[in-house]
Amino acid sequence: MIFRAGISSVVIAGLMLSPAAAGDEGQVTKFDSVVRTEITIDRPADEVWPVLIDMASWKDSIGSLDHVSGEPGAEGELKFMTPSGGTAEQGFFIQMVRLAPPNQFVMKIFPKDDSFLCFADFTLTEEEGVTHIVYDVYTEDRLEGMTKEKALALGNEFQQATIDKHNADNRRLKELVEVRDP
Repeated sequence: MIFRAGISSVVIAGLMLSPAAAGDEGQVTKFDSVVRTEITIDRPADEVWPVLIDMASWKDSIGSLDHVSGEPGAEGELKFMTPSGGTAEQGFFIQMVRLAPPNQFVMKIFPKDDSFLCFADFTLTEEEGVTHIVYDVYTEDRLEGMTKEKALALGNEFQQATIDKHNADNRRLKELVEVRDP
């Protein structure tokens, strides 16, 4: 476990190889990971919730987040995210799987191709007007045409980048919520 100024991170990873031989161009290596980050915000959950679900306000990686289908703001809604500084080809879909305000929301995240599948789970608990958020991300990356060693190295890079990004996002969320007038 990694601790940082009110933020903690946990990483669990696994590597699975397809039946193809190592280094085979057709080989697909699946890299499964779980990343957990946590943050405590000095505000009640009902004040944290509206900012948390407005991800574009605190996740600087989001360039645009456009409604695709489903009832806006409800379970089942599908959005398309284009990354900041990126193109639609680099974007992916975000589907709201579970909404239980102000305690939990779960998203399914997937690209146009089949290169990864991700679930992100934000769980909020409140005690004496202070909210603790646990942000779990479960990812299966499909890494094609590389050896097991290269896939493991790349998967580890993905994990560290995810931890760093989520910790920065969490700090931004905390700043936005705590400066708001209650």
